[in-house]
Amino acid sequence: MKILFNKAEAGQDEVKALLGFMNADITYKNLEPDIELNTPYLVHFIGQSVYDKIATFYESPQTAEGFEVLKPILKCAQLYILLIAYLEYASNGDLNHGNNGRKAIFAANEKTPWDWQIKADNGALERRAYKALDLLIDLLTSAKYDEWITSEPYKAAKALFIPTTNSFQKIYPINHSGQLFYRLVPFMADIEQENILAILGEVKYLELKTGIPATIPKIDFNLLTSYCRKITAYLVIDRAWSILPEEMLGEPVNYKLTDTARADLREKRSIAHLKRVQVYERDLQSILARLDLEVFSVDQTHGINPENKYLNL
Repeated sequence: MKILFNKAEAGQDEVKALLGFMNADITYKNLEPDIELNTPYLVHFIGQSVYDKIATFYESPQTAEGFEVLKPILKCAQLYILLIAYLEYASNGDLNHGNNGRKAIFAANEKTPWDWQIKADNGALERRAYKALDLLIDLLTSAKYDEWITSEPYKAAKALFIPTTNSFQKIYPINHSGQLFYRLVPFMADIEQENILAILGEVKYLELKTGIPATIPKIDFNLLTSYCRKITAYLVIDRAWSILPEEMLGEPVNYKLTDTARADLREKRSIAHLKRVQVYERDLQSILARLDLEVFSVDQTHGINPENKYLNL
């Protein structure tokens, strides 16, 4: 697989330009294996066609067509891969690996950081990587490249009640994070099938999904759609808190807390989310019950005009 580094043997300069805070003794040669290992994760996220477009641009002269648009896209892709690669490299670099096993490194005039300080630094690097991926997605969407518009992640999102990052942001704040939104897309599809369909029933579900109201008044159509989006957003966020890193979710993290204390905070958030979902579900069911009652009432009158009590034949 083509990688986005070491063009014209300039890998070391590329690393320094992207991660200026790193010491010069961390070489591209040492990072290259982790760069190669982590590149496929970006490919899976944005799609092979999108990645190939970026890789082709990387290998082209700087006078290539679309340079001004593709240059920042390339930089974001490189930064994401490099930060994740460095995190994995650094986790082993913190210890000295020798014939006598692993030993802690104590350099002269240097102090070993506390465990929470290492976790905090790792978290900062992760958040920086996710921000690079967020910007990459924003740039791809703004450029409207066919390779991105026709990619599986993009098409899968468009089929949902919540089809874009911005539409999710209006319901639940995710810091306009495109990388988080697209990670949630498969879970939202599951929630629509497992939860929303069960509440709406197949007929109304298909009406809302297709945008063609046949049995639902327009005002209720919009209201039902709004509640479906709210239920989906809060359920998927609750699921995200149970399986995704806190850094990915964009929330501040207190690394001085114990793992147990942080788990308790996650549990409290989960309880709050599910309580909100219960309220939305009750409201949604109330609207559905009213609509069913109105349909039943019309059927029972069989055309009787309640004003004059005459039968309209």
